[in-house]
Amino acid sequence: MRSRSSCDVFDELVEQWGPAAPAAVRRTMEEHASGCSRCAALLAQEDTLDRLLEERLRPPAPEKGFTRRLLERIAALPAGPALPRWTTWLEAAAAAGAGAALAIAISLPNVVKVLTALPASSVAHAPWVAGAAGVATMLWFACEALAEVRPPSR
Repeated sequence: MRSRSSCDVFDELVEQWGPAAPAAVRRTMEEHASGCSRCAALLAQEDTLDRLLEERLRPPAPEKGFTRRLLERIAALPAGPALPRWTTWLEAAAAAGAGAALAIAISLPNVVKVLTALPASSVAHAPWVAGAAGVATMLWFACEALAEVRPPSR
């Protein structure tokens, strides 16, 4: 097994932090780059890319009076009926549950592929993998079944 070089560590820091690294991490990166032309070039490239993205992706300034006009339009909206406090919590919980279900549904096919593609020898040494594959498959079928359920029409 090859030991990690300081360039390997530098590459990991650049990948993880880029130009937005905290001061201590940035100092470590610059110290290494000062003695390594490869890493100095990579750091300069990252800094240039960050500067260009910041220059070109800056959002346009709002028109004069935009905030005032927006607030006036909001104030002019009719007030809706007051809802019981529990309904807002219920809606928040439903939204959180829907978000979690969506995240699981999006990532589940990949989890199932990875877990079911593991060689049998690795499953034999780690029985939790077989259990995880079973749970992931069960969740996948549950998500497919839930996708077919339609809410009642009002």
